[in-house]
Parts: sequence; structure tokens; C-alpha cells
Amino acid sequence: MLEKLKILLLEEKYPFFTDAQLNIFLEENDNDVYKTASELCYLKADGDKSITVGPIKIDGAGADFWINLSNKYAAEVSTISNLNGRYKTSMSRSDGR
Repeated sequence: MLEKLKILLLEEKYPFFTDAQLNIFLEENDNDVYKTASELCYLKADGDKSITVGPIKIDGAGADFWINLSNKYAAEVSTISNLNGRYKTSMSRSDGR
């Protein structure tokens, strides 16, 4: 779950959290990866415009980017909740049958 969370948060490109911090947030959200990602995107939105690690400077994606990503993950949580923990296994046809 930690690796999926890191992918959702784009941690490789925009590092912000330690693994220990991510694990704590996951535990607080009952290991719900999308809920955790949604919350943490808001924290990234409030973060620095850039991060400097030694001689390397990484520009941030901007608050709007993180807020939009947070909303996307929140919608995923909502979709999963509406299915009551079940997977969607069928879809209606486009011709109405």
C-alpha cells in the first residue's frame, strides 16, 4: 500500500513525505490509499513552491494541481463507498439494453 500511495502522490517526482509519515497517515485512514492520497494532496498544495535537496532544486506542481488531484482521489473514495465494498462487475450497454 505504501508504494501505491507514493505513486498516487507522485513522490518520485515531487518528494514531500517520509515513508514513516506516509505509514502514519495510512494507519489514520484505515489503510484507505485513495482517502489518504486525497488528504495528503491538500498538504502538498499548501507546501513550498519548490524543494531544494543539496544542489538540486525541484519546482513544485502548484496548488491547483494538487487540489485537482485530491478531488480526483476523493471521487474514487466516493465511488468505492457507493459500491459498499463490492467490485463493479457489469456495465450497462450504450444502446440502453
